[in-house]
Amino acid sequence: MTEPDRWVPRLALTRAEAAQALGMSLTSFDKYVAADVKMVRKGTLRVIPVAELENWVRENARGVFENVGLALLTGYRAPSAVGSGAPTNRPGQRLASPPGPAPDTGGRDAPEA
Repeated sequence: MTEPDRWVPRLALTRAEAAQALGMSLTSFDKYVAADVKMVRKGTLRVIPVAELENWVRENARGVFENVGLALLTGYRAPSAVGSGAPTNRPGQRLASPPGPAPDTGGRDAPEA
């Protein structure tokens, strides 16, 4: 027998609960997530298995982190805002070293490029 006040883990969430769990509005959930996850439908009831939401987060977060990793490896920086006077770049183009003091070479001249 179970105790009435015992917490029972949820296996599935309503659309509103799923949106809240992902930290987004129901409108955003319907626009960006609902088509990508399997839903359990019984009559008018629709619930999304928690595992589906976890998979959606994992699959969508991976792309973001891969792009960040690629940017770190290639030195690519996103173009700055138009009109800010800051340098911009195209994909694959590396920016010059950031302004500031040159790195200490210990009294040696830096190798010529």
